[in-house]
Amino acid sequence: ALQEKYRRLFKAMPGLDGVCIRTGELTRVFGNYRPFDIIHEPRDLDWSLEKRYRTFVQKMYEVVVGEFDKIYYQRTWETSAREHHSDPVIFKETFTEEVPTKNLYLSPYMSLADRWYYQPYNPTFNLTDHNMVVLLATLDYHAHAGIDVFPSFPGQYHQGGLQQILSDSDSNLVGAQFGVPQADSWSTRDLTGYTCFRLAWDPNEDLWQIAHDFAAIVLGKESADEMAEAILLSYTAYKDGIYVKPVAEGIQGNTLPHLRIGTFPVRGVPEIDGGREHIEWLDRTIYQPCKDRIEETLDHLSQGLEAARQIETITKSAAPNMKEDQRKAAVDSSVLSRWLVEVNVGYIQTCLAYFQYREDPTVERKDHLASILKSLKSSRQKLIDSPGFQFKLFGVDQLIANTDEILADREKAEQALKKAPESDRVFELIAEQQKAHADYLNKHREELQPILHWKGRIDGRDVLLIQGDRVSIDHLQGDGPAEELSDLVNPLPEEEVTLVVEDLGSAPYRPFVLEQPNKTNGYTGKIFLFDRDPSYSRWEFKVYAVGKKPKETGLRLAW
Repeated sequence: ALQEKYRRLFKAMPGLDGVCIRTGELTRVFGNYRPFDIIHEPRDLDWSLEKRYRTFVQKMYEVVVGEFDKIYYQRTWETSAREHHSDPVIFKETFTEEVPTKNLYLSPYMSLADRWYYQPYNPTFNLTDHNMVVLLATLDYHAHAGIDVFPSFPGQYHQGGLQQILSDSDSNLVGAQFGVPQADSWSTRDLTGYTCFRLAWDPNEDLWQIAHDFAAIVLGKESADEMAEAILLSYTAYKDGIYVKPVAEGIQGNTLPHLRIGTFPVRGVPEIDGGREHIEWLDRTIYQPCKDRIEETLDHLSQGLEAARQIETITKSAAPNMKEDQRKAAVDSSVLSRWLVEVNVGYIQTCLAYFQYREDPTVERKDHLASILKSLKSSRQKLIDSPGFQFKLFGVDQLIANTDEILADREKAEQALKKAPESDRVFELIAEQQKAHADYLNKHREELQPILHWKGRIDGRDVLLIQGDRVSIDHLQGDGPAEELSDLVNPLPEEEVTLVVEDLGSAPYRPFVLEQPNKTNGYTGKIFLFDRDPSYSRWEFKVYAVGKKPKETGLRLAW
């Protein structure tokens, strides 16, 4: 079936030069397709990963090259750092001499895993005789394409990687590509595309010259000298001002666990656990790796912050000499990035000071924590007020809340965290609510007024909000919802009613009511969506309203 599919393709479109295939982990499968992971499924097949992947490539090759003499471009990239993309042993045992080399190009990322700083270079180059084309990526996991931060310059990282790979006299690297459409705009995507183009022609190109020429093209020649310096500084601003050095150095995969594509994620369900899971996660993930390297951690954060401040200063100084149509975008991006780094640094500083005070609750440490927290709150507001602000500060806000509590009454705050339910108990409470809702649906369906029918794909944690005739989602963690179909049957009444959820086929832990509509929350119903398994899962559910208060229906929240 696989081979016949490509036979049909080349017969229908004989002018194609070839095909590019990716068979990494499942991410998004749209429409009515059923996902099938050809490298890992069926799970009960007694074939090794190496044999599965090699067989797939061989069968593709037989048609693409063997029958039609086309180019076969196989992307080996996937986000796992444990398989053929990143493990040299698995790679060599996959691409043996049984896999031909003519017209075949293998393409991994330059990095070991994904587009983070502090990533080792991919170790699968120069291991076999197969031609390889390196995929160069943006280094901007701190934001997404819709957030206009100051462009992140990847030149230092990508140039170092190209030089390392090509230093082997028998290097099998024959090309580099970015693979994303670009234009002459002030963005990380376009800066990266231009940088990759220049480095592909000359891996030893002077980085200042690349930054200067990009600035000249986009912002104008008169401001290019100054802006080249600002562009080069972005490497330090983001690597040191966003990442936490001891944390990043201890992680092979995601070296930026506390900030993901514009969202500071919060762990657990704070409305239920009072922030316990988030605080415990910060302890394990941030504080413990930094505990014996506090001074080093703070020094690097300070270097990044100083670089971010310099970028803003340089950009504002150069602004009068920029092209008029790009001036505002450049200045606004420098302001937004400066305050993003300010908040990130304050977040980590507060985190470290919080745990230090809990370990040794002296007056000095309390005063220091209070001072750091005050600065974080100020920076947070400056970020919110910055042009183009779209960041989600859930994790930051939860730490602020827990820090306020411990500063107000340390013993009370410690007891509250100790008594808060652990994650297992949280999900027991959720399961109890879901059973109660199912029972109510069976017994009182005639009382229910339909409010919402929702379908979509969920990857991480999201909160669906219903207020009147408006439905929205607060995205907390993971990739955002996809393929949303939201049918609001009736507006939610502006009064205290009870929401009941009917699951129609969702992944664990299935939808549940996080917060019932009441006067305090502006009569907003909140439905929590937590997809436990990796990658996306399909979700479908209905929400009903009962014209009674939760205490009258027996469906009061247990938290």
